[in-house]
Amino acid sequence: MKRISIGLAATLAAISLASAQTYLDSKGTVVSGVAPLVGCSSGGNCIGPVSSTNPLPVTGSFAATLSGFQPGSAYATPLSVSTTSSRVALPAGSVVVVYNTGAAAAYVQLGGSSVAATTSNDVVPAGGWMAYSVGSNAYLAAISSSGTTALNVSGGSGLPTGAGGGGAGASIPTGSAGSPNAAVVSVQGVSGGTAEPVSLAALPALAAGANTIGAVTQASGPWTVSWSAQTVAATQSGPWTIGGLGTAGTPSGGVVSIQGVSGGQALPVSGTFWQTTQPVSLSSLPALAAGSNAIGSVAQSGSTGADYSANKPTLPNVGANFAASGPYASYVLIATAAASPSRLSIDVENTSGAQIAIVLDDGAASSGSAPNNASVFALSAGSGAGAQGGSWVSQVEKGRVQVYAPASTAQVAIRTN
Repeated sequence: MKRISIGLAATLAAISLASAQTYLDSKGTVVSGVAPLVGCSSGGNCIGPVSSTNPLPVTGSFAATLSGFQPGSAYATPLSVSTTSSRVALPAGSVVVVYNTGAAAAYVQLGGSSVAATTSNDVVPAGGWMAYSVGSNAYLAAISSSGTTALNVSGGSGLPTGAGGGGAGASIPTGSAGSPNAAVVSVQGVSGGTAEPVSLAALPALAAGANTIGAVTQASGPWTVSWSAQTVAATQSGPWTIGGLGTAGTPSGGVVSIQGVSGGQALPVSGTFWQTTQPVSLSSLPALAAGSNAIGSVAQSGSTGADYSANKPTLPNVGANFAASGPYASYVLIATAAASPSRLSIDVENTSGAQIAIVLDDGAASSGSAPNNASVFALSAGSGAGAQGGSWVSQVEKGRVQVYAPASTAQVAIRTN
């Protein structure tokens, strides 16, 4: 017995050690640890504790009562939806039903006050609805991929039932033959598609004999023919009126024009014609009446001149003064009349008390250069300053005229026409 007591004590000690692992509930009460076993047989071993490989078998039935969606008379402000995300506060309720009352699909997202929707979110089709559990969300955001629509949001509780809408079957509308209508099916070509072949050969042949193909009424004359670049064959008796007559001498695209054809037969033309430019001669002009007659300004032809002087002194460059030696020593330039092919006349009068020199050239040389075809002559002095001295008048000289005097204060009169 003593040995048995010792063995029993050892066994109790082992059980006590195994029970040393304890569990407490929320109030601190010790809960004995239990490990459910599966696959046990009466008087035999168990497969092992419950795990993913040793599931716990469950038998019985489940019963519950689920109520449909019950609106809570809580609605959000109708939300206008476009291609830019917009949001609205959710109405009261644990479940919201979102109705799309417009013609474009809307993409929605639940969230907080800054929630934004994208076209990758849940879609509510046009004319349809979707239900969502609210949870901790307070706002609904929506966006469309194109166009605009509107959402109504109803708050409530329960499981929504019914159809989501968003479309319905329909028959193909028909219309009247030959009358285009936007509301009916129209058959038409597609850009870049294969053309439908249509030819007389594809139509059924008319039966032999007399066949009615429609009423053809041919009116009796007179006939009006609109002119075109074609040959008009008329077997109907006239009278005929050629349409598109215009005004004689006035070209028009809408009237009959008679003209030659390149490479065609020339049209014979006869009569008296006058050329555009008529020759004019004195013999063809009427004679002037006797007496004085004004015939207008007459310009006598002339030129810039050519020089044939002999033993002429050295002349200064254009615009320069004479040198300090020679017959016109130290004469200075006091006036210049430029060359002019249209000049009618030039008159130079010396009204100083000293001799002056006139230098003529063709006007081709520039200032500072030696004059071309140049010559020089003198005009005698008057009896004093302001008194008439020598003069020179020319109606043919067209070249440059330079006037030189012993002093820059000499008085000289020059006039051109």
